[in-house]
Amino acid sequence: MHLPAIAYVSLSNLDNLLADWALRLLFAILILVAGQLLARFAGRVLDRVLGSRKVDPSLIRFAGSLLYFGIMAVAGIAALGKIGIPVGSLVALLAAAGLAIGLALQGTLSHLAAGVMILLFRPFRAGDVIDGAGVMGTVKGTDLMTTELESFDGKKILVPNGRFIEGVITNINAYASRRVDLEVSVSYADDVERARAVILGLFEGDERILGDPAPSVVITGFGDSGVNLVARPWVAPDQWWTVLTEYREKVKTAFAENGIQIPFPQREIRMLPPAGESADTPAAS
Repeated sequence: MHLPAIAYVSLSNLDNLLADWALRLLFAILILVAGQLLARFAGRVLDRVLGSRKVDPSLIRFAGSLLYFGIMAVAGIAALGKIGIPVGSLVALLAAAGLAIGLALQGTLSHLAAGVMILLFRPFRAGDVIDGAGVMGTVKGTDLMTTELESFDGKKILVPNGRFIEGVITNINAYASRRVDLEVSVSYADDVERARAVILGLFEGDERILGDPAPSVVITGFGDSGVNLVARPWVAPDQWWTVLTEYREKVKTAFAENGIQIPFPQREIRMLPPAGESADTPAAS
């Protein structure tokens, strides 16, 4: 019994079709494997390059993930095109989905981008005392979404990174020295130069007080009850608060020992006599 000629043709076409599909599938698998190998190799190279430049590990992992999935996405689209699936519509669909997701997560993505910028440009590091986004504290760490601060009274503060990028960041201890402004007043009856010498004498011998810039004591104004002075020693940032609080007590004690008076508000009251009576001596209090 012999099969009709048309059956031979159909079987032959089916064999050719299966062979073509098998070849296409094989090439698609090879593209995916090659894409994965390339993504891993590129990730190792990126990790080595960024690591040598002291980039934050969180940023290295984030950049490595973006690179890996980007290469795999390109390889996947190429593999789909190889097996005959039209990729134009798929790319358009993915782009539309990405746009919709981006609009829905606009705030989150802005914080993510801000985190990348903070980790890349390093306006502050762990251990720095900063003032920004309406809060002040010591930086404990930064990840891609938030920055953790510890307030001076021991509270944990998590700030979205986008809040820092939107405003001004003051890094209080970014430099090697910081100036202490110690405000004090002396009465008009006292010698300002003597008061200045007493304050500067307190700074002598204190290793925390830097010699360059040298400490100074200047007049900042004339108050209702006395002359306003400010003493300006320079110290290391981690000694700023200790020196400020300690020398407030030292200056008060030294002024008392040297007979220098710290003025307090005084008011003179004059009592006017009734009409037709002689004026009495004004009373002061």
